[in-house]
Amino acid sequence: MTPSQNKTFSQNPLNIPFTISTTRFHVIKSDQRGHNRMYDAKRSRSFLFELNRLSPDTNQFHLLIHTNDTLVSTAPKEYFSNSHSMNNKYQISKLLTHFFAIQKVIPKRIQHKYFAKIRNSLLSRISFIDKRNSLRQRNRTTKTFFNFTYKKYRFHFRIYVLCNFETTQGFCPLPSPIIMSNHRTACPFHQKWLNTHNTSTDLQPSQKHAAAVTRTYTKSLNAETNTVYSNRLGISYNTQLTVRRKDHPKAPDNTFVYTKKLFNYNVNVSSRSYPYSPSTLKKQTTRRERLLRKLIVYQQLVYRNLGKAEAAEKRLIYNAFKLRIRNIFTGPRPPLISMLNASVGHHSKRDFSKEFSDESNRLYRSESHDDVISLLAFIETSSTLLTDWQYDFHCFMKGSPVPSHIAKAKKGRKKSKIRPMVDVPTYDEIWQHFNELYRLHIVRNLNKIPMFMAQTVK
Repeated sequence: MTPSQNKTFSQNPLNIPFTISTTRFHVIKSDQRGHNRMYDAKRSRSFLFELNRLSPDTNQFHLLIHTNDTLVSTAPKEYFSNSHSMNNKYQISKLLTHFFAIQKVIPKRIQHKYFAKIRNSLLSRISFIDKRNSLRQRNRTTKTFFNFTYKKYRFHFRIYVLCNFETTQGFCPLPSPIIMSNHRTACPFHQKWLNTHNTSTDLQPSQKHAAAVTRTYTKSLNAETNTVYSNRLGISYNTQLTVRRKDHPKAPDNTFVYTKKLFNYNVNVSSRSYPYSPSTLKKQTTRRERLLRKLIVYQQLVYRNLGKAEAAEKRLIYNAFKLRIRNIFTGPRPPLISMLNASVGHHSKRDFSKEFSDESNRLYRSESHDDVISLLAFIETSSTLLTDWQYDFHCFMKGSPVPSHIAKAKKGRKKSKIRPMVDVPTYDEIWQHFNELYRLHIVRNLNKIPMFMAQTVK
């Protein structure tokens, strides 16, 4: 047997005992809104984890869980560690294990699922508290707890921090829900006496406005560029303040002097500290596409609203036009002339020649050839009179010169550009002129064309 075989390597693991117990803190009657809701004992339960506590009787570690739950067991339980020193992660793990052992509403499946998440959240709270040990006089408050909900049960997990506000009876033993810089803590009773830093200045409102304008002008003058990152969308872009140019289009409600310029748009595959996973890249693509669809729908909605506004404006113009026509036509309307026959407001005029031609063809089939010959001349004259009347009426409605009322200029004489040749006739003059010609035409052919005495529209 060799000496190495005689040598025994019996290294038993260390079993360092430590105790975890539960104690109840006093439930106070105070404002339980906001960060003070951790004192609410009706709808929620609070569990405060106290680390690095030595037992008063021995040198063993004694970890405590402070709670406002009156149904949990307060009996201490002994645990063992293989090290003389325990870090924060190990202590929180043991405290969470003890919490899940004394509670009766969260099942094993949920415990295993959210154990690591709750532990990491508590570790982050420890880092937040350590950062508030700085001597900066800032009024930013940090909560020492976070919420966890399972079905209808609500829990507040936090790191135990005392109020430590000095009173006549000593230091306040209540836990503090918030912590500020320079390690300032306070319970709901002493929060109004916190030594907050007064950030207000003695500047007048006009001086504050001038300082803000100066900062904005300096940013635009120096062309300061800011980089914006969005891990949710996986994009980045730059922003810059610029002065609005003279040729820049201005909206009626936009009177700003400066504009924000957005440029250098990029789709990123990694953040500034770590690369994105494939699942994260897929989610970012989905979010970008969803945002793009929303923007397209918004633009279409804007165009649709503009179209409705234009249609409403056209209806107002059309209603005003109809009212103007009613005011003009106060007397009886001329034969074969109406709003539809004269084609006012329509794209094309009515073809009277075709209507008279159809009427003559119908009469030609019922009468002899000799009788229709004289009828054709009457129809052509009537068609010419009605067509001229329609053209004069359209010229009058459009405001252009009426052809039948413009005197022909003599040869060798130029029209004056300053003074028109004749005044624009009124509607009554146009109607009277047409009525005289039409009546004279009917009187001349009344005895020659007896068939027009029949009850026919034409």
